[in-house]
Amino acid sequence: MRSVPGVILANAIRRRCCLHTHPMSWRGVVTKQEVRGLGAFIQKTNNLRLGWAELPDCEVIYLYDKADGNYGYAVNLQYPSCSEWGYAPFA
Repeated sequence: MRSVPGVILANAIRRRCCLHTHPMSWRGVVTKQEVRGLGAFIQKTNNLRLGWAELPDCEVIYLYDKADGNYGYAVNLQYPSCSEWGYAPFA
């Protein structure tokens, strides 16, 4: 079983949102994805939350707005093409 990141840091660099764990893992960069609209979404949220889930074949970090019914973006770490906008399946 993989260990859950202790702290997730988010930064905006050149209008891009960057996430990384602290302390940085020995694996280095786990995923690099460009998401249109993510920076604007983060700026407009009223109650930004981060979630993490381990599914049978992948891990997902979810950035969502608790004040908007848990709507946000799921970053699939193993399969970037499966990352998507939607509602978090948890409360």
